[in-house]
Amino acid sequence: MNCLRLKGMEGFEVTAQEVAEKFLGFLSEDQKEEAAQHGKLLRPNGNGSISIWFFNRLSARVYIKQIKYVSVPKRFVEDVKIDLPQDSLKTDPSFIRFHIRGLANVMKMKDLLLTIFETRREEAMGFQVGCCHLYLDCSDALECLNKNNFIRSNCLYKKNLEQGRIFYGKNRNLDRAVNSEFLPKAGCLF
Repeated sequence: MNCLRLKGMEGFEVTAQEVAEKFLGFLSEDQKEEAAQHGKLLRPNGNGSISIWFFNRLSARVYIKQIKYVSVPKRFVEDVKIDLPQDSLKTDPSFIRFHIRGLANVMKMKDLLLTIFETRREEAMGFQVGCCHLYLDCSDALECLNKNNFIRSNCLYKKNLEQGRIFYGKNRNLDRAVNSEFLPKAGCLF
């Protein structure tokens, strides 16, 4: 495992892996599962750092050697105030490094990490799914049955089901809920 120890800091000792896992601990299990559908959340790098990926997009890096820091894309930091020393490198100007001394410093970055997660989710959901191949089964079950969380979270028909608007199947109620003179009686509307 590519983990390095923080040593000599008043008895504080932690690995890059532990810091990265602490970051992931800010997310719910559903959020982790959703973010990981496009690839691994934690990826070790050749230099001993650990990269954190949400929706297959680099979202943060944890580096623990002589210099200990968490770097995040600069665009996420512009409107956020975090009480930690920070800088950026000329060789990597699109990232800001937050220098850390322990897990308490990582806690200061919780809101930033959640903001990055939400933004990455929105970027990944650049499309909406009208309905999938399970639309009849979903209608009969009165809930979305798709096992893919990414598709399920972007399903417009799921939102209709949650609001009691059922277009298809044995539970169809759309023609009773609205004036349906102009709506088809069966088939996909999309």
